[in-house]
Amino acid sequence: MRNIFLMLCMVLLAGCADAHNVIPDAKYADTRLSADGTAYITLPADGFYGKIDYEGSGAMVAQMLQAALLNHMVQVDIGPVWEKYSTARNTARQGGYTYFFFPTITHWEDRATEWSGIPDKATVRIVVIDLASGQPVSSATIEGTSGLATFGGDHPQDLLPEPIKEYVDQLFQQ
Repeated sequence: MRNIFLMLCMVLLAGCADAHNVIPDAKYADTRLSADGTAYITLPADGFYGKIDYEGSGAMVAQMLQAALLNHMVQVDIGPVWEKYSTARNTARQGGYTYFFFPTITHWEDRATEWSGIPDKATVRIVVIDLASGQPVSSATIEGTSGLATFGGDHPQDLLPEPIKEYVDQLFQQ
């Protein structure tokens, strides 16, 4: 009986755990950014799921990326409005930045997990451009999924800070 109780507790605890995945583009595996550089992050468009628009989600993603980058760099700025890729890249060039970060929310799903059993999910793709060469130097897809026993506490934005920080930290490792 005790073993069954322990197994049940372990299953319930596993259902509480959030999961994340950082999938770097393998062709940029050796990329290391300079902490002496500066970064411009374009404001991504807000995420949506079906007909639901998650207002402010783009700003949240940009702020998470900025917070992670500020652990390594002195100047990291976020663009004030969403711009398409070429316009945002030109804004970064004109601003004299070293790196241009282009995050895109590809999936944003906030569910009532505690009632539906359907987890919250968030997926963001980040592309990094070296503005001197104009070429991409890194990209990754970052995924987060909530546990099933969230008790109403998780949202998609809660799933991303840790994997975004993990991705950014590896960009600066020697």
